[in-house]
Amino acid sequence: MGKHFSDEQIEEFLKAYLARFPDAVERMECVMLNPFEDNDGLMSRNFREIYQVAQSMEFFTAYAKNEPSAIHHLVRDVARRVSAGLGPIESRKIKY
Repeated sequence: MGKHFSDEQIEEFLKAYLARFPDAVERMECVMLNPFEDNDGLMSRNFREIYQVAQSMEFFTAYAKNEPSAIHHLVRDVARRVSAGLGPIESRKIKY
């Protein structure tokens, strides 16, 4: 599923992320379902938390040694995984 990281790596990351921040996926889904609200604070918080957890993940630190955009790649792959859990985009109840 991930463009840069394997499904296993994303699952490993999500497990560690949710252990440390249990409401993280709910916050990510909130941003995805309410794209027209002022979500800057939530998005920044999610990014910071993902970065904090990623620093402790061996697969991420190895990838980051040679890839300056590693955190952005991880954030995108995690967002894709969370988005896939919401179902097909046409079935989502996005608030305008």
